Amino acid sequence: MDLRELSNTVSESAQVMSDILEKNQVKLSLDPQCPDPSYLAFPNAEAFHHARVRLRDAALRLVDLLSGKHEACRSIQYNFVISSALEIAWRFKLPQSVPLTGRISYKDVAAKVGLDAVLVERVMQTLITRAVFQQPAPGYVSHTRMSAALATDQWPDVLFNVMYRWGNPAVMHIADALAKWGCSQKPNEAGYNIAMKTDKTVWEILDQDQAAQETFGKLMGSASSVLGPIDGLISAYDWAGLGDAMVVDVAGSLGHISQKLAAHFPRLEFVVQDYEAICRQGEALLPAELQDRIRFQPHNMFELQQKNPQKKVVYFLRFILHDWSDEECCRILRAVVEGMKPGDRIVIQEHILPEPGTGSLFFEQLLRTLDMSMLAATNGQERSAAQFQHLVRMADPRLKVLNIITPTTLDMGVVEVALEDGL
Repeated sequence: MDLRELSNTVSESAQVMSDILEKNQVKLSLDPQCPDPSYLAFPNAEAFHHARVRLRDAALRLVDLLSGKHEACRSIQYNFVISSALEIAWRFKLPQSVPLTGRISYKDVAAKVGLDAVLVERVMQTLITRAVFQQPAPGYVSHTRMSAALATDQWPDVLFNVMYRWGNPAVMHIADALAKWGCSQKPNEAGYNIAMKTDKTVWEILDQDQAAQETFGKLMGSASSVLGPIDGLISAYDWAGLGDAMVVDVAGSLGHISQKLAAHFPRLEFVVQDYEAICRQGEALLPAELQDRIRFQPHNMFELQQKNPQKKVVYFLRFILHDWSDEECCRILRAVVEGMKPGDRIVIQEHILPEPGTGSLFFEQLLRTLDMSMLAATNGQERSAAQFQHLVRMADPRLKVLNIITPTTLDMGVVEVALEDGL
């Protein structure tokens, strides 16, 4: 698209959005009291969100088109600098030091957090360039929609605790890992291992550290709402059509997804498998009304699953395979196949990578970033529909992909797999 086409897309989409917002008496603003545009729901919300995606992608392409090569390279490189400023804000609780309404001086924020006022101003003004905080007057700072969320929501603390302790250091050492081990398929030859100076995998470290297990369990619970809402999973697969079936939630953490599915589909029973410590934590958190339908089972997903001759079984792998290379995923899938009988299914819920340029640029940027994060942690990867087809056949020639639901948003896709000789 050329400059004029992109500009027209911005103008036309902005008009559509403005008309819908005005009709619904909603204001779009960075102010914290204004609603998050990604969650707006009204009768004509679909048209609003379609225009929002088109406008944002056009704006991103305009920035690329108008930026010189040196400007663009510096902008990409400096993303980690912005992340570092965000880490300072998180660790020293800068968002919590700003009142939810009104403003506060940088000097007063500094006194609250125990840092130098000039440093606090530098960090917060860096974040202001990304709409985290705003400066209503010289020397003063106030919240935006984003910084207020950092101050009040639970998910930032859970996410940042993992990313700044393990995730970001691992990403910074991907190139070092490639230089040392090449394109390894092994989960202990990744950026994480260089960063943490260990020959153990992330999962082996978790297995030895209960506090880390609990942190990771909270992250998975948070990711369920932030990265992969349950709505798409409910609508993308015929859970009700399973009847009185058993769902084995492989590496299902605290059972948060099983609980939500159980609430929607009362005929299903669930077995949540994970580390023993996580299972015990999940049992303690399980609501009384679901205790007769959900049970926890300590299980290593690389170990063979046991057949259940009484019921149809769906082996559910959500946010699992992206943690592993193709070689390791084949081991996981082969262990599941051992427990399958005719009529059983494997249901995989993961992000489905689009082919470059075929979908939203903004969404693709986020998914590609997640793909690099998986490479850094365990030599895992996000996969396209074609890559899932290849992976399933590589694991066992008898396996067949029956259906792939690929969303056009950040929602995760669903891959349904069966044994070809037992469809």
